[in-house]
Amino acid sequence: MAAHICAASIGGPRYNEEMTPEERKDIKNAIWLCAHCSIKIDREPHAYPAPLLHHWKKEAEHRIKINSNSRLYTQSEADYKVHHTLLQGMGLSLPNRMQTSISEVAKAVKSYIHKLDQRLEVEYSFINGSNHFEINVKEDIDDPVIVNFIPIDSSEYNKKFLELIDHGQTLSCDIAKVTTNSLGLDSIFPQNLKDGILIIEPNNKRTAIVEIQNEEGEILISFENDLIIGRETFSFSSMKYNNLLNFKINKIPYSGQSVKNGFNLDLNFQLWNNKNLSKLHYFDQIFKFYKALSNCKKFKAIIYVDGLEIFSSNATIGKTSFSRLLPLLSYTYYCRLICNILHLDLPFRSDITFTAEEYRDVFETAKAIKAVQINNKFSCTFTLIRDSLLSMNTFIGSCEIMIQQELIIELDNVFKENIKKNVFVRHTFTNPNLTIINNSKFKKNYTYKVKADNKHHLGIYKRITTLTPISPANEIIDI
Repeated sequence: MAAHICAASIGGPRYNEEMTPEERKDIKNAIWLCAHCSIKIDREPHAYPAPLLHHWKKEAEHRIKINSNSRLYTQSEADYKVHHTLLQGMGLSLPNRMQTSISEVAKAVKSYIHKLDQRLEVEYSFINGSNHFEINVKEDIDDPVIVNFIPIDSSEYNKKFLELIDHGQTLSCDIAKVTTNSLGLDSIFPQNLKDGILIIEPNNKRTAIVEIQNEEGEILISFENDLIIGRETFSFSSMKYNNLLNFKINKIPYSGQSVKNGFNLDLNFQLWNNKNLSKLHYFDQIFKFYKALSNCKKFKAIIYVDGLEIFSSNATIGKTSFSRLLPLLSYTYYCRLICNILHLDLPFRSDITFTAEEYRDVFETAKAIKAVQINNKFSCTFTLIRDSLLSMNTFIGSCEIMIQQELIIELDNVFKENIKKNVFVRHTFTNPNLTIINNSKFKKNYTYKVKADNKHHLGIYKRITTLTPISPANEIIDI
């Protein structure tokens, strides 16, 4: 990238007020740099003064001049130089005449190690600046491959090794030295090991399905992953809904004895942070699950392997299990309803706090303005005021009555936002059973008190909330 040595405008890095505008635009005030360095010199102008940049430019132009008649490397030759240097760093060497691609390097490494130790099958790859070796030992060999690790803390290693054997827990510890009886492995492992970490994964695993059921045997949710089998206990861990829900079974003994905190169910709701309330992934499924679980006194966990039940256990749900989580989910549910109806874009915050009164306000508001509600069980009384006499037969025979309400929504805490909006609620009664309770005249107005219900089972009640007033062709009754 072309960069200025001295800035073109006042206040810029290395600006020289003695230079003329033409000098600032001249090629002598420019230097070619990579994108990273062009930004770096401007961020730290005191570390990269103008004389230093002029020196860089002079040296670069000098190198180009003295190499102007030299042949440039081809891509194949450049790849070879890189890979050859890489192999030298590993202690491997290839003939200078060998022009290599990375796949050829991998073949050469595999062949080289196999010659050193025919018991080994090695796959090599170079990923993100690091060497990766997948080492497999041939089966049915009389002479086993032995790898000795010297841990930095032997007591820590012994403890973790027992955890691996007895409970199938992954072993991870710091090691100081590695020795083997294989020349092939010795060529891979560094001679002076520094900050080495040994990780051993358990290999006794079976794919399993865990079902969570309520007292009636209904499946609330299921998880699938590997069942880790140790000598004394087994464990299971699985994520669901994009890692939002994490279920763990911790070190359950084969003896069947009860274990404290044997089952853990965690909701990582921090993953929703700053996401639009209306677009929280898997919220409906998670809220439905926790609501169902909160209505249970106990739940049952059943483990299946290859479709066969191998384990089941009942767990009691404590009164405080959802004391924080369920109110937050419920509060979020009603805030989502309000945001959807009012077309609001508000972010989720896992650290939200609210009082019982604020929760009640959100709940009652959401219930009052629920966007669409249809019901065949209804009964209400309304008063109709007209400036002219209404034909009772026409009124009683109406097939549809619409009533419009204007509501002002005021909330102090919808995920830390204050909300104030006008909404319009339309109540529509189709084929209602209408009864005139009484009628009267006051001055020039006629007043009718009317009851609408569905005693004849022919009517439907529908309620819709919008942000704009409704103006149907028929008359609207304001109440």
